[in-house]
Amino acid sequence: MHASASLLPFVFAASLSAQAPTAPLVGTVLDPDGKPLPGASVRVARCDGRLFRCLDLALRDEWIDVARTKTDKTGRLGLQVPLGLALRVEVDVPPFALWVSESVVPGENQNVRLEAACSLAGQCVDAATGKGTPCALRAWNPKRRVELFAGRTDAEGRFRFDRLPSGPFTCGIDPDVAMRPQWIDGALEPGEQRTVGWSCQPGVELTGIVTDADTGEPIAGAVVGEGWVLDKAVRSDAAGRYTLRGFGGDNVVDLHAEAPGYDRLRVDLDGKANPGTLDLALQRGVRVVGRVVDVGGKPVANAYVAAIGATGMHVPWRPCRTNADGEFVCDGFPRRTEGLLMVRCAGFASVVYWLPRAAADGQIDFGSVKLRAPQVVRGFVHNADGSPAAGVEVRLQGVNADVDWLGTMPSTWWAMLCLYAGERQVRTDANGAFAFGDVAPGDYTLALGSMAAMAPVAEQVTVAAGKELPPIKLTR
Repeated sequence: MHASASLLPFVFAASLSAQAPTAPLVGTVLDPDGKPLPGASVRVARCDGRLFRCLDLALRDEWIDVARTKTDKTGRLGLQVPLGLALRVEVDVPPFALWVSESVVPGENQNVRLEAACSLAGQCVDAATGKGTPCALRAWNPKRRVELFAGRTDAEGRFRFDRLPSGPFTCGIDPDVAMRPQWIDGALEPGEQRTVGWSCQPGVELTGIVTDADTGEPIAGAVVGEGWVLDKAVRSDAAGRYTLRGFGGDNVVDLHAEAPGYDRLRVDLDGKANPGTLDLALQRGVRVVGRVVDVGGKPVANAYVAAIGATGMHVPWRPCRTNADGEFVCDGFPRRTEGLLMVRCAGFASVVYWLPRAAADGQIDFGSVKLRAPQVVRGFVHNADGSPAAGVEVRLQGVNADVDWLGTMPSTWWAMLCLYAGERQVRTDANGAFAFGDVAPGDYTLALGSMAAMAPVAEQVTVAAGKELPPIKLTR
């Protein structure tokens, strides 16, 4: 693709399963002195869990390859990439720092200037013994929310991460046997090679047995950890026994336990106290089952399916992937909890359906869930003077028209669930352009700002199957 690709209109490229909308991504890679870099490795990946509020951390952090290329002799790059999806671009040219952006919008001209690499090395130390303690480490840029590094120390707590960019970082430490310290904030100067020592308090040892609340039988393989993200997660053994070392903290700590087929259990504890022994009894949940197919009835494999509910401030989220026959099983959804089924798959429109009540056998059977080709909602945002509004957040609120196919709207929809399953968000590019690329037929509200329902600038949009919408203009 030549430099003129930035002027190409939006196009639709065929995929195996449906027509996937794409757009050009072009740019130039420069060295620290501003000279073009030929042969620079460029990777583009997409994430299906970034354009909405996703509580499935595995989906939120899963980046799937879209394309790889190298810059030409003038340092230029050109690719066709999915339109209206979350994209990550990496430019990898040793020995310079790895360049990463997770806010790339097709249509923008990317000027990537690499910089001298930084490094961060050191040791995590148990404050009680003065000896190194093994930990998992993860750091991110607090402004751009881009992950900078993730990995484990050696057995003595030593670590080293190279080819880091300069700038601020926040690092979370998850020790194997010590207590989790507060996040560590810092900043690296260009080219800096820093050595640090980070201290971890010993904490306490928490042990107990995980059982079935109805039968009293032990549950092997249950996961027990701190907080809803299951920090310091451990698994129960064949007898249902778990041991969590380094438990505790300055604030109240909520302990969570889950196992396949069971509702997640939360227990609020005082992080400064030493409960010593804590047995955990899990309730069996509901199985949500079905099959995902395309409009021709062919099975759709590897589609993301999640049963999502809301009880108070708790949002149960039971995800799975369809198998080769398109079948899915979301097991362990809480009993007597209202909710919805979400289905997302590249090349298809994303949909949600209200959950009906469970049958006598404890299952909710959706039969065949039919996915359609995605519709694109796109447009431009201008300032009052007519100039393009770059970097503006745009939200699309609403769901597919057949959402009530099997069930009725949950009472928690507007209070909670709408935030997770009824809103998408993107930002405008340098020309003020935006696009949502996975929309199903239905009525939506297009708006600027943090919440579409409360935004001062809003536009009602009806998406019809097989009909392309003209670009929508918003003025802020």
